[in-house]
Amino acid sequence: MIKLLTTGCLVFFFMQFISAQSTSIHDPKVHASAINVDDLKSYLYVLASDSLEGRETGTIGNDKAAAFISKTLKNSGVEFLPQIGSYLQPVLLRSYSWDQNELTIRGRNFRHLFDFLSFPAQGSKANINTKEVVFLGYGIEDAAWNDYKDVNVKDKVILIYDGEPKDQNGNFRISRDTNRSKWSADPMSKLKRANEAGASCVLIIKDNIQNYFFQNRSKIVGGQFAPEKLNSRSLENIAHAYISTDMLSALLGKRQKKFIKNRDKGFNQGVPFIMKLKTDIQINQNPKIKQLQSNNIVGFIEGSDPKLKEEYVIFSCHMDHLGKRENVIFYGADDDGSGTSAVMMISKAFAKAKANGHGPKRSMLFCFFTGEEKGLLGSDYFTTFPPIPLSQMVVDLNIDMVGRRDKKYADNPNFVYLIGSDKLSTELHEISESTNTANENLIFDYTYNNDKDPNRYYYRSDHYNFAKNNIPVIFYFNGTHEDYHRPTDTVDKIEFEKIEKISRAVFFTAWELANRSERIVVDKKK
Repeated sequence: MIKLLTTGCLVFFFMQFISAQSTSIHDPKVHASAINVDDLKSYLYVLASDSLEGRETGTIGNDKAAAFISKTLKNSGVEFLPQIGSYLQPVLLRSYSWDQNELTIRGRNFRHLFDFLSFPAQGSKANINTKEVVFLGYGIEDAAWNDYKDVNVKDKVILIYDGEPKDQNGNFRISRDTNRSKWSADPMSKLKRANEAGASCVLIIKDNIQNYFFQNRSKIVGGQFAPEKLNSRSLENIAHAYISTDMLSALLGKRQKKFIKNRDKGFNQGVPFIMKLKTDIQINQNPKIKQLQSNNIVGFIEGSDPKLKEEYVIFSCHMDHLGKRENVIFYGADDDGSGTSAVMMISKAFAKAKANGHGPKRSMLFCFFTGEEKGLLGSDYFTTFPPIPLSQMVVDLNIDMVGRRDKKYADNPNFVYLIGSDKLSTELHEISESTNTANENLIFDYTYNNDKDPNRYYYRSDHYNFAKNNIPVIFYFNGTHEDYHRPTDTVDKIEFEKIEKISRAVFFTAWELANRSERIVVDKKK
């Protein structure tokens, strides 16, 4: 009797053990627990180290970062995509910088990056010496406001204002509300129109130009880049300069009062104001172009379901940053060493799940893009020349800056800004919310998801190149801080527990997306 009872207990406990083991293997929380602070630290301390020199696109430091990420993926059990044949997807680039950029008004020399700013990838070689400039209002051609009507600007230097006109109530005259049109939302539109009209140069009057210098100085000093195969997209081929109001005064000379009086009269009446200005201006611009190669890194986990493995859940981040200027390194620990470490960690967790016999049903790609800081170039290349059809890409989960706090959450690390989750797919947003509530319960803040947000973050990280191809996206972001794009964005300021928690939240969302029977539906237009 005792022997039978003992045997029965052993069988019972054995079955309970088997059941518990089976449950744990299929429980995503078990696999998510593989995401840990220690591994995140080991990744980020390398990525934001002196030896990688800020990981600028096209540099040895960037190549070192690519080699480190590739080796880590391989050691974690993450494969490369057979269609690429390596962890590295080559991205051929052109680098644009200024060999010469001089602007003289009435004999006075002005300094590039101090008095004016020109973008080499948007310009062309110019040698201009003229006694006349045509003021052309805002440089807009639209049914509601046309500065080009009955004006011939061929071979002329034109002077225009940045932005677009408003009425007395503060509404934009083109949209008739508070929404900007393409003429200020897309600064390239004005250069393109001037180029089509045959103008020789565009001078753009920019308020608060010092802030504009700060936003773009690193881009200009480090050079601008364009993918070799996409090069025709980026060139507007017209000499140009963003100038300060002080430079405008120098250009106008004694005619400044008359100019302002006539300008204000026309703008207040809601009509374009055109004026020919006598002056003396010399412009010499000569861009320097170099060809180089950088690499995207792509890791791959094949799906376990024969019917679903041709569909792909994509994770993205950018592993490049701003490099160094002279001996000063821009470490980029948060931007985007934090996101890069998170994607590396998530890939390792999914690889462990597969090794334990419970890999995702859909396939996964882990994309570490180059050239984000140069204009989303790596992700643009990836989606323009995709190694798998775009139609097979289910979603992109993009992680860019998740290791710090902004002022709004100075006292609470338990947050993340979400951008784009509801732009293309209602289901994606609902899944994101429900998996977060059931697991990490982070504060999901949608402040920057507003279409009217002036920061326009939806368009400023790698996810956008997927979104513009109607692939649903979520962009995970912690906002900016005082060290954004500065040498002081260092690893000692990173909150690794915060990255860990956000990485797990992304993991749970991806787990659901990868294993549900039906792919999420795209029910909204881009």
